[in-house]
Amino acid sequence: MLFQSYKIARILPCIADPEKYITLTLMEDEKEAHEILTWIKNLINETYQKKEEIEPNYSSGDSLKPSDIQKLHPGTNCKECGMQSCLAFAFKLLDQKLGVEKCRPLFTDPFKKKRKTLLETLKDAGLKVPSEFLESLTG
Repeated sequence: MLFQSYKIARILPCIADPEKYITLTLMEDEKEAHEILTWIKNLINETYQKKEEIEPNYSSGDSLKPSDIQKLHPGTNCKECGMQSCLAFAFKLLDQKLGVEKCRPLFTDPFKKKRKTLLETLKDAGLKVPSEFLESLTG
């Protein structure tokens, strides 16, 4: 295992630096920071374990990011999905650990336009979108 633990030491204004520190900003609380750091730790270790099997992707880097998903969420940080914030939910959604249907406010009338855009975005990025939601995109 390449990455075994982490320690929250201080808050800095960037996500990473040359000293190999990972820094998170705009966290609701320490629990959310631990959730995201655990996700990062698992991703690093999984990538390291599969490094010989992974084929590099040299595309321009226009892939879907958690912040892209967060912009299409209601932005209420309501925690109904079980996560501490919409950004934490976006990380889990990208990692396919949670389904889009867990965001209950997204499926209310005020967010119909955001919902349609998010579902199309997820589909276009090759992420799983439940079939009942795909049908609503064509209608």
